[in-house]
Amino acid sequence: MISLELNSVRAKDADRAAHASAIAEFLRAGGKVQAEDPSVEKLPEPRRAWIDPETVLNRKRRRLRPAESQLVRQITEAL
Repeated sequence: MISLELNSVRAKDADRAAHASAIAEFLRAGGKVQAEDPSVEKLPEPRRAWIDPETVLNRKRRRLRPAESQLVRQITEAL
């Protein structure tokens, strides 16, 4: 979301000016800026072709619907 609030813009301008002066001071002191290629990303490892049979059947149980939970509540109260 873009903030068009003037106080926020002015506060960020002060931060930008502080950062710019810090960078200028760093460069005057003999510092060097090293730029990296932003397009180089490490690719994720490929998925395994083998599937463990122990984990295939361990599915997450779905939650009870309200009607089912009410039925379970009635059955437990009857006991």
